[in-house]
Amino acid sequence: MGPPRPLLSSASAARANLALRHDGTGGGGISAAVTTNPSGLSAMPSHATAPCNGLRPHLLFAPQLLATPRTTAAAGPRADAARRAPHARGSPLAHAPSIRRRLAPAPSIRGADNSEKGRTRHSPRSACSWLAPDPHAAHLRRCRGTEAVDEGRCERRGGDAEGEERAEGVVLRTAVEERRLVRKDSVFGNLTNMRELNLRENDFNRDLPKTLLILPQIKILDLSWNSLVGGIPTSSSSDKEPASLEKCHMIFTFLTAFRYLRNIRELDLSSNQFSGNLSAFLFSLPHIERLDLSGNWFLGPIPLSPSSNLSSSLKSLRFSQNNLSGKLSFYWLRNLTKLEEVDLSGNTNLAVHVNIPGWVPPFQLKRLALSGCDLDRAIIEEPHFLPTQIYLEELDLSNNNLSGSMPNWLFTKEATLVNLDLGYNSLTGSLDPIGHPQTALQYMSISNNHITGQLPMGFGSMFPCLSTLDFRHNNFYGHIPMSLCHINRMRLLDLSNNNFSGELPACVFTDFPDMRIFSISNTQLEGTLPRLLSGSLLIISLHDNKLSGELDTSFWNLSRLAVLNLSGNRMTSNIHPKICNLTSIEILDLSDNNFSGPIPKCSSTYLSSLNLAGNSFSGDISRGLFSTPNLIILDMRYNKLTGNLSWLEDLDSITVLSLGWNEFEGQVTPNFSLYSLELVISAG
Repeated sequence: MGPPRPLLSSASAARANLALRHDGTGGGGISAAVTTNPSGLSAMPSHATAPCNGLRPHLLFAPQLLATPRTTAAAGPRADAARRAPHARGSPLAHAPSIRRRLAPAPSIRGADNSEKGRTRHSPRSACSWLAPDPHAAHLRRCRGTEAVDEGRCERRGGDAEGEERAEGVVLRTAVEERRLVRKDSVFGNLTNMRELNLRENDFNRDLPKTLLILPQIKILDLSWNSLVGGIPTSSSSDKEPASLEKCHMIFTFLTAFRYLRNIRELDLSSNQFSGNLSAFLFSLPHIERLDLSGNWFLGPIPLSPSSNLSSSLKSLRFSQNNLSGKLSFYWLRNLTKLEEVDLSGNTNLAVHVNIPGWVPPFQLKRLALSGCDLDRAIIEEPHFLPTQIYLEELDLSNNNLSGSMPNWLFTKEATLVNLDLGYNSLTGSLDPIGHPQTALQYMSISNNHITGQLPMGFGSMFPCLSTLDFRHNNFYGHIPMSLCHINRMRLLDLSNNNFSGELPACVFTDFPDMRIFSISNTQLEGTLPRLLSGSLLIISLHDNKLSGELDTSFWNLSRLAVLNLSGNRMTSNIHPKICNLTSIEILDLSDNNFSGPIPKCSSTYLSSLNLAGNSFSGDISRGLFSTPNLIILDMRYNKLTGNLSWLEDLDSITVLSLGWNEFEGQVTPNFSLYSLELVISAG
């Protein structure tokens, strides 16, 4: 394995991200979220005799996988040791964009460029007022009814102006360009029988036409993911108001003109850039059932108090991922007998009071998400509220530094939980055997806590329907139970950074046909890798264990495998040339083992990071190694490689190159330019 190696600088360590570490704590952590078909949720009673019957889990990789890591309070000494390792094994995804695309949720239409950039934009206009003229406009004037707006000019139209409906347009001229705006129209005015109108995900821009809101029969209006601006028109020569609008999904910048929304039942303004304070009027709309303001920049307190006059129709409140502050007591929601969902996650300065001794809420929630809030610390340690909610299907209390023992009392015979996330807290205790199988539970994360003990021998029968199991960064010890392999719907398994020991059960490689991510890193597991391996795996991360034997991929059928990390084990012998059959591999880390012999020469389109450091590879590589046009990171330190470095001139994309402590000779080719390298470590 070579002599002890010096520590890299912090800069080089940050860039030598060669392993599966997504949480920033030095461990092999992976985060994921599961959504379930709503019909599946309601169709699965807790007493079902057929495990998993009716459940249709869909694994969606959460933003944590790709985003800036959260701070954990439970990293532990082994995580600290990992951070001090000779070469940091951080997240590989920064150097593997195609993996990011495969793991991340599908991009939204919002990612498209809806800016004008010189193009002519058209959108219907209201007859009455222009609520949001372009803030950059240097000039604004109206064209006469017999003129049309054309490239910033008013031009004479043909036809008789007498008896003709007059059209008005607005000309906006900016220092950059002149923009053409469309005349007012009434194309929707005659659609008096329209009940549902869906214009979602188009390129409509400018103001919202008033005629859409006063259609007498309209019930559902969806204008979301466009570029509409301004507000809902507030003045008109007509006294008409919308007769029956129930659902409205749109983008607008002013929230003051709600007189036309008195019949609204669903208001979704999520994932925009709205800012400012919330209006109390939103909560008193007489028929409002679902209010979604998540993913914006709203700030200040939620305008509720003990005396608030809330609409009794409210079923869903979603305010997650804003900058809200102040205090919210669930007691203030005591009149909302129909309330089913509350999501306040990601508002770190919002104090949420849930535990109210002696109070039994009149509502039964199906979804409660309070991740990353200033939450009652005793919500688990001294539970008063949660035991009253017997129909919960999703509970997310992650990232709150909550104390107390592992809440085994959640797993009752009547429990309906489908998604449970208690990660990133300070929970202690152990996971006790459960006499009632949790046949509804599909997603379970208790990562980054201080939970200890052994996994129960009957773990597989306790949680037979899991598709995501995330227990990383705890203090579990002992053997991994064979019953784990009975959970044949597993798609993500992460037991990294624990104290497991003994043999890695062979069934974990064969009994999970739907597995996508398999990570049991930084434990004390022993065993060998199978010669026969197939499936849809994207990531295998088994670094820092005691695995031994050969790496023989002759009969591996893993056409989608993108990350293989076996670093820090005791594996030996030559690398079989069939490793070249892993055609989708992007990150390959075999460092710190006892591999020897020549390095197979492969052609790989996707390979972006290759780490072979700390082995006994030998042979002349003067003619190069992998044919890898996208290679970004190459680390082959502490081997016995020979030859010259003329092949470096073919590494067009390389940014991190580490070749020290080998037996290379000659000089670096004059044609090789170092200006693009972020880090160059001596070739020895």
